[in-house]
Amino acid sequence: MRLVRNSGTDRGVDSLREWLTQGTNVDLVSPSFSLFAFAELRDALDRVERCRLLLGEPAAILPGLLGGDADIASRGALHGRWLARLASDWIKKRAEIRHAKKAPPQSLVLVDGKPSLHRAMLGTCSFTTEGLGVTPGGRLGLVQATESDAEAADFAEWFRSNWDDLEPNPSAKAHLLEVLDDVGSQRAPSLIYFQILYQMFKDLGDELDEERIIKSATGKDESGLIDRRRTALDEHARLAREATRLKDAQKSVFEHVIYDSGGVERTFAEQLEKNESVKIYAKLPAWFKVPTPLGTYNPDWAVLVEVSGEERLYFVVETKGSMFVDDLRDNEAAKIACGEAHFKALAVGKNPARYIKARTVDDLMDRL
Repeated sequence: MRLVRNSGTDRGVDSLREWLTQGTNVDLVSPSFSLFAFAELRDALDRVERCRLLLGEPAAILPGLLGGDADIASRGALHGRWLARLASDWIKKRAEIRHAKKAPPQSLVLVDGKPSLHRAMLGTCSFTTEGLGVTPGGRLGLVQATESDAEAADFAEWFRSNWDDLEPNPSAKAHLLEVLDDVGSQRAPSLIYFQILYQMFKDLGDELDEERIIKSATGKDESGLIDRRRTALDEHARLAREATRLKDAQKSVFEHVIYDSGGVERTFAEQLEKNESVKIYAKLPAWFKVPTPLGTYNPDWAVLVEVSGEERLYFVVETKGSMFVDDLRDNEAAKIACGEAHFKALAVGKNPARYIKARTVDDLMDRL
């Protein structure tokens, strides 16, 4: 046995990526199942032939699906709905699930590799980013890993004994899939605004009484409630405006697309979703800039298209509805021309990324 530091280059996730070879069988005991832990091992888990998951109580699974305090950045990437769909598909094909009566006090990962690799990892190695060492864990966390088949055999026997003591229950898998399907479902962007308002005012109770907020005798907000809430409301109003510019996406690298111009960009995103040649796309953030002698320029989209069985990457500028350089401001048109020259100069190999002007997806396809 050896100690796993679960940080730096000696993390649980690194060992599992090495152990999970094609055709591997995996047994997992964990109180939690995090979508972000699944994302870290997604490629390795695709090589798994069969997985037995022994999890904690069903009611305890949902709170951990979207991680903990250390996963704020991952939640902010808006990949949760996409990951829920991927995890649901994987569980349907490869996993059998049983629930312990109480949350397992420690975690165990057993790998039955082919042809002969058998390994085990145990301790505070739950199926979370913290347990895998992806995000910082507690200083008192202890993870150990076996170094031989013989050491792993004793833990395999312990798992078989506990697994067989639990009666098979088809509803366990059905329940987890139902939860994942709910997390992966689409919701109206307006719900964000309603949730914000609800969270702001749900606990105010009698504070919302008009006489208590603004005294009729003075006409003043003596409670200070209005001033305290005005700043928060301004910020949440901004978020609400963002929400009205969200479009649900299936092919995007993000769960939603935030479009700038309601006509052109929303239509372009809808066309990308419908076109079978488009494999994946992204609305590029403001920090993605192409350097030019006239200053930086921000392309609108990155689009991966399959043409004649070959995938090609395009950086697209749709010029907010104008396809004619004469219609653009001289400076903007010059930057676009510089951007085209920039990518042409960087072209390497038979299939380099290209910079292209297109107002619609049909325009893009016509230029392939």
